[in-house]
Amino acid sequence: MSDCDTVGVVAALWRYPVKSLRGEQLTYAHLDGDGIQGDREWAVESDANGRILSAKRYGSLLMAEAATGDDGKTLLTLPNGARFTAGTKACDAALSEWLEQPVKLVRRESGRRAVFDGVDISDSQPQAFEIETQPGLFMDTKSPLHILTSASLASVASLIPGIDWSVDRFRPNILIETAATPGYPEDAWINRTIDIDGVGVWIRREATRCIVPTLAQPGLPKDRRILRALIDKRANSLGVRAHPIGHGTIEIGARVALSEDLGPPPHLQHLERAPTH
Repeated sequence: MSDCDTVGVVAALWRYPVKSLRGEQLTYAHLDGDGIQGDREWAVESDANGRILSAKRYGSLLMAEAATGDDGKTLLTLPNGARFTAGTKACDAALSEWLEQPVKLVRRESGRRAVFDGVDISDSQPQAFEIETQPGLFMDTKSPLHILTSASLASVASLIPGIDWSVDRFRPNILIETAATPGYPEDAWINRTIDIDGVGVWIRREATRCIVPTLAQPGLPKDRRILRALIDKRANSLGVRAHPIGHGTIEIGARVALSEDLGPPPHLQHLERAPTH
């Protein structure tokens, strides 16, 4: 690849070990077919109905965080500062007390689909509806990676000055630093492949936004104007959804380049492609 193929560099990496909890920043990440290894490895499950709790309906989940310890175990920190190890009875008891309902942490299983409640944001009175995840994943999207660029964040921030458009609201896995020019460069990567540290990533479609970016989390207030601006100005999308098409390690500072447009890899041919504009 030549320098003219370069579209940016990796500025930040995130992993979210527990679905809907705040995650951890990484200096490097291992990619495989399921995205970043360890991402959404766990989820909070209701004892009453077996459904997964999502911040789409239970926004308070964003007040807790999850990280991976040196021993590889997942550690949860609740809003009161108490820390627990995922998969223990003490952790489940603390989560149940905090969320005021009987719950437990469950680990994703190969081939197993999970169900959680989403929220329809198109109506003035949001309505809950059922979402079924992809087999073996705790994600409603078919694409396990979420990528966002610095240019898009800067451009969307110009829509309504005075709103805090912190990247933390949008929960990407990869933030790519791009040229400081107006626009949304990742939109042009859809149906293309990018190369990060020698690992190919196929960009499948735009990232349709949900209610989560508007919700409060530590250091960020609730702000419904964010979603209104995205709906009105961006057809409710920001960033892109993507699939690793190889295995490998990527790290902060890695060059990101556009590869030859070969379409989706063979094992992803069954997925619908975003329309070409």
